Amino acid sequence: PGDMIGMRDSAARQATTNLSTLTDCTFCPFEKEGLAPVFEDAPRLAALIYTLTLLESMIFADRLRAVARMRGEERLAHFILQVQSRLRITNPNIGTRFRFPFTQELVGDCIGLSQVYVNRTFQSLIDRDYIRRVRNEIEIRDEDGMRKLCDFEDRYYDFDAGWLPGSVARATHADTLSEAAE
Repeated sequence: PGDMIGMRDSAARQATTNLSTLTDCTFCPFEKEGLAPVFEDAPRLAALIYTLTLLESMIFADRLRAVARMRGEERLAHFILQVQSRLRITNPNIGTRFRFPFTQELVGDCIGLSQVYVNRTFQSLIDRDYIRRVRNEIEIRDEDGMRKLCDFEDRYYDFDAGWLPGSVARATHADTLSEAAE
């Protein structure tokens, strides 16, 4: 919820990515030409859009680092923590158990592992008591241990919004989004 999808594509003449969803959702299409008045008339909102686009680039770089440099367990731990972190944006009280509707094939596509290796890696995280899986849910049993395992930095939660026009020094992602909406 609340994702702005395709912002990087606004620099291209046509979309460079495809989108599919695992669950039902609602989209609110927004033509890139509609951004001009936002950048002209709403500097705080424009700065927030710019910041969120940069944040997505940092997260993409984190995923690239995970795929290029991490072992399978670290990649999967990083991916699970990223999903949990994204869910916390709109549900800060999500806790350690959450819906995880990804197939092993899709997880493999996201983190660069075969479906068989994803299965083994899930089992390894379970055996090491980092996670527990129940149907389409994951329970993180040792979040601190997983964070250390993959050097996870929660880019969604704590980012510097102090430079935004009219901002306080630091804010969480959710706080900044709700302020900008007001």
